[in-house]
Amino acid sequence: MRIISQNKMDFPYEQIVIAVDDNKVICKPVSNMDGRYYLLGKYNGCDRAGEVFNSIFDYYIGAPQMEDGETLYLNNAFVMPEE
Repeated sequence: MRIISQNKMDFPYEQIVIAVDDNKVICKPVSNMDGRYYLLGKYNGCDRAGEVFNSIFDYYIGAPQMEDGETLYLNNAFVMPEE
């Protein structure tokens, strides 16, 4: 699955760690947890950022899988809402 940030950056869900930081949803590459973070979306409040964070997980869980039951279809993407 892919995540498209508000500023149109494309991230592979399986290779990042997503977190809520105040009113922002951010991510870091699994391969470099000490490095910088990337902004996925910025919202008016902490509650909204938490809702979007939960929506990403819900979308991933509900994503269609191929016949092997593990591989997601390649055209599956979550686009970060503007607000």
